[in-house]
Amino acid sequence: LGHRQALPFGPKLSRQSIGASIDPLALAAKMDAVSRWMIKPGSGWTKLSSREVAAFSEAVRDGKIVNGKIHLSTGMADTYLEMPPRQDAEVVDECDADTPDAWIKRHKDMVRLTGRHPFNSEPPLKSLQQAGWITPPSLHVVRNHGAVPKLDWETHKLQVSGVPGGDVEISMDDLVSGRYGPVVSLPVTFICAGNRRKEQNMTKKTIGFNWGCAAVGNSVWTGVRLCNVLAALGVTKVSKQHRHVHFAGPEGELPAGKNGEYGTSIDMGWALDEEREALLAFKQNGEWLTPDHGAPLRTLLPGVIGGRMIKWLSKMKVADAPSESHYHFFDNRVLPPHVDAELANQEGWWYKPEYIINHININSAMFEPQHNSFFRTNWPGAAKTMKVCGYAYVGGGLKIIRAEISLDGGKSWEITDLMRPEDPIAEARGTDKHWCWSHWETEIDAARLNGCSEICCRAVDSNQNMQPMFLTWNVMGMMNNCLFRIKVHQLEDGTGVWFEHPTQPGNQSGGWMTEDAGKFEAATATECAPGRTGLPPNRPTAAVWDNDAVVGVGSAKKGAADAKKDLPAAAGKLVTSTEEWVKNGITMEEVEKHNHEDSAWVVVKDRVYDCTPYLKDHPGGASSIMITAGLEATDDFEAVHSKRAWDMLEDYYIGALRKGNTRTQAAVSEFAAGDTFLKPREFQKMPLVEKIIVNHDTRIFRFALPRPDMKLGLPTGQHIFLKAKYEGKFVMRPYSPMTDDKTLGHVDFIIKVYFKNVHPKFPEGGKMSQHLESMKIG
Repeated sequence: LGHRQALPFGPKLSRQSIGASIDPLALAAKMDAVSRWMIKPGSGWTKLSSREVAAFSEAVRDGKIVNGKIHLSTGMADTYLEMPPRQDAEVVDECDADTPDAWIKRHKDMVRLTGRHPFNSEPPLKSLQQAGWITPPSLHVVRNHGAVPKLDWETHKLQVSGVPGGDVEISMDDLVSGRYGPVVSLPVTFICAGNRRKEQNMTKKTIGFNWGCAAVGNSVWTGVRLCNVLAALGVTKVSKQHRHVHFAGPEGELPAGKNGEYGTSIDMGWALDEEREALLAFKQNGEWLTPDHGAPLRTLLPGVIGGRMIKWLSKMKVADAPSESHYHFFDNRVLPPHVDAELANQEGWWYKPEYIINHININSAMFEPQHNSFFRTNWPGAAKTMKVCGYAYVGGGLKIIRAEISLDGGKSWEITDLMRPEDPIAEARGTDKHWCWSHWETEIDAARLNGCSEICCRAVDSNQNMQPMFLTWNVMGMMNNCLFRIKVHQLEDGTGVWFEHPTQPGNQSGGWMTEDAGKFEAATATECAPGRTGLPPNRPTAAVWDNDAVVGVGSAKKGAADAKKDLPAAAGKLVTSTEEWVKNGITMEEVEKHNHEDSAWVVVKDRVYDCTPYLKDHPGGASSIMITAGLEATDDFEAVHSKRAWDMLEDYYIGALRKGNTRTQAAVSEFAAGDTFLKPREFQKMPLVEKIIVNHDTRIFRFALPRPDMKLGLPTGQHIFLKAKYEGKFVMRPYSPMTDDKTLGHVDFIIKVYFKNVHPKFPEGGKMSQHLESMKIG
């Protein structure tokens, strides 16, 4: 205290007054009063608030690694986090040798997404998984808009403006010293808003490059809380003058904007909220920041997209309005799906504040099974279960509460084992805020893979948000978080299955959403890991979602009652029925009698419909209905009809299918000897024997008939229905062959293939034509 002079504030203490006769409680009170005063930079001696006193008395956690662990900032209990081994590069990658970044050493395995320069990169998904819950800086996602600035710790200063005491320059040594607040260390997951963007680009090209699903990393970050720095500079509450905090990197760093700096801003209320843990960070995993991650100083905003964080932080400004930086407006926004780049510029969509994105949304993806991996199901000594695992994350301080997988396209879901190492850390911090990702794992019965076409996953957070079923395109390709789907294919030798992710990052080939869909690369394939225990979890499915109906699984009696309750109480308005049929149902034996144009009935989802009044109005002609008249027609109806057709169907309802004495339709019989192949109202299989490429999108498909002397037997002017299962659903389309009955032994179809991502109005392309294109000979 400098005992030679009295302090110009508060209690007067001197060497004499601190003697043996003083009352200890009185001394404690006087010392507490003194502790509430400090020298604030640019302000002289200033009295602190209770919050400021608590902040500056917090224990320093400087990120130093001791015995392989970092001591975290958790006030209620000491917690430590083990750090993974460093995997730093020892030499400059040859890709950087003649670029402005030739001085930076980078991990050779990082996947470059924008060519050699600038460096935008994510780790291989396998490397991200193997690194574990904490990601080494060398394998951490990197987003650089240009060359990395060469900044020096000794000379770098943060230029601060707009604060009460006037402009201030803060050196790195000052920041680390604790003068602007205690140094703290926290684990936080960093996520690029473009994570999984390549899936969007495969739907329709966005204005962004191809991030895969590894644009995420989790680290321990060390720095000083932004709220403490602002308090030390005299900003402790929100006001009209102190409404926003701006951040910017070095001037001239980038080509766009007024002065070529990357900038953004956040609300002051957010900046001052200690529980949101915004940091001015200078360490990652116990080491000084590397150049690619913002050395020597960056902002770190937990739960927020990476684009709101500024690397190589050079300026901080307190202002009454948001940042006007080019990148604050023209980056990190999710615009409505109808808005493309041209419309966004014409109508000013970039400047609409409601479309700015800050907090990351809920997401998940699968580490395993890996892309182009295989699993033996029909093999001596084959494993009984297969491992399935992945990650999940969410922003805003929420936590992931469960992760689930589905083997039936999202109709039913099975919970996985969730690993959330952050729980004891949050508990020791005395908060419900969670800033880190979770990992999850389960194992599935190998026998289920033989009939499975897809494995998908989703996550659920503590606010009950969950991932949507389907992708929604946006012009920047950001925040893509639909279900992550892995396709399951049978191996050609019949010994098992192989797996295909939706995409691969950057320009890497492969993925069921790409032009290389369905290509198994045996030379580079890896074998899937077996389950940890060999015993699949015993978790019965509670319910199955089936289009517009939910079918209970737990109680057959309850399910039957609910089904009966949902049945219409009367016949449809365009047909007539009987009281007996409506009340007690119709037998399949009765349905089979109505297979002619005078009375054409069909069964769809256990309900009987009289289609006779609609024969003359059907867009595909009466023959489209007659092919299933008197039969169970659910698959055929689902294959070709829209929601409007499903709604119309109810007008033709005459009763439920009676279950008591239902006759089961026999399987399609083998072809009996004769000279004609086609049989009315029966589907038969034809093998593909030849595919002739006419041009880039037109093919002649030749299918063999059972005998070389057999004719097709199709009357002139009529067509054939082809039916197949595509992406787990039946598809049926009419085609007219190019051959007639003079051609024996085979039938030819000339068909235009409507590929995905060719016509902007039909990004999914044609289902049947793409299925035919994917068929193998035989």
